[in-house]
Amino acid sequence: MKPRFTQRQLWTVRNQIPIEQLIETQLHIPVRRDYKRLRFCCPVCHQYDTSVLYPKNLARCFGCQKNFNTIELTMQWAKYGFVQSVLWLQSLNTAPTDTRKDQSTPKRHSFTHISEIIPKIMPTKNPTALNPQPPAHHPTIVQRVDQMEKKIDTLDQKLDQLLKLLKSASI
Repeated sequence: MKPRFTQRQLWTVRNQIPIEQLIETQLHIPVRRDYKRLRFCCPVCHQYDTSVLYPKNLARCFGCQKNFNTIELTMQWAKYGFVQSVLWLQSLNTAPTDTRKDQSTPKRHSFTHISEIIPKIMPTKNPTALNPQPPAHHPTIVQRVDQMEKKIDTLDQKLDQLLKLLKSASI
């Protein structure tokens, strides 16, 4: 019987193992660095026209237009099936305990991260008073977090458009 994975297990394998670490130290995919950017050999077309999107822990090949998460990259490079790839990634146990220390925080974690910061930057009127609701669940804070994440998405889209324009202008 094939093993079944929970959504949480798959999410952990896709998001908690840094894709750069997987490329360089686990799968030993050939890499080139230029301007502090990691370029790796695409497992599909074998070109180096690739990039890593660190906040989302994804990789992309612009040559064959293929996107990779950690599972897909392992399947393509190591020629494993889905189940074998997930089991191998789980066995690595290389996921850092706190990804926020070393790299930018993926948007999925931003709510937890912001909820830890909010009490420091927005003290209550009476600091000794006990707040009946934790700050992370306060409705106005949730709305502000949603607004900030929408702005981040908009900025990310604009940055992608700008990069495309710069790339087409340099050709």
